Amino acid sequence: ASASRFSRFCRLARPRSALDIGSFTGYASSAILEALPEEAELTCLEVDRDYTRLAASQLGGRQANFMVGQAMDALKRFEKQGKTFDFIALDADKPQHGEYYNMSLKLLRPGGVLIMFGMLLFPTLEDQEAMEKLHEILPNDTRITTAQLPVGCGIQLMVKLEGLTPHLPVSPEEAAQRKRWELESEI
Repeated sequence: ASASRFSRFCRLARPRSALDIGSFTGYASSAILEALPEEAELTCLEVDRDYTRLAASQLGGRQANFMVGQAMDALKRFEKQGKTFDFIALDADKPQHGEYYNMSLKLLRPGGVLIMFGMLLFPTLEDQEAMEKLHEILPNDTRITTAQLPVGCGIQLMVKLEGLTPHLPVSPEEAAQRKRWELESEI
């Protein structure tokens, strides 16, 4: 049931390109894939090779690109390449969540969705201190609109506002793209 709820959050972004930072055993990756259309792309970052193998086997050959290594290295490469994502799930090492958050916002398209896990329950004091800093920053960050949901260990749902131009008319190309996404979502 909770994976199904997470898939609905993912669908909010109508993603064509999604990123899972800290994919661990692939549970969130599986829920993200459930929300993606067939031609969409999911990239999963995990530092541990064994967990990456487990996640890949759990997904049973579904369309996902797994990368093993330090997440920040991959995020910096994506930034250099000019890569953007429609949806990002973040559940990696908590002491680096602030850095991951800022880098994720650089990689997230305007109007894209970022979800952070582990916002309320913390296994270590170091994790708690890192997340408390984020609790102070997030509500005042004008680049996003955000809500915290007391589900599981705590979910922070964010939509990137930076770069949105709601005051401008929608171009014919954007209107056609939105209609296509709407039709694909119905299917």
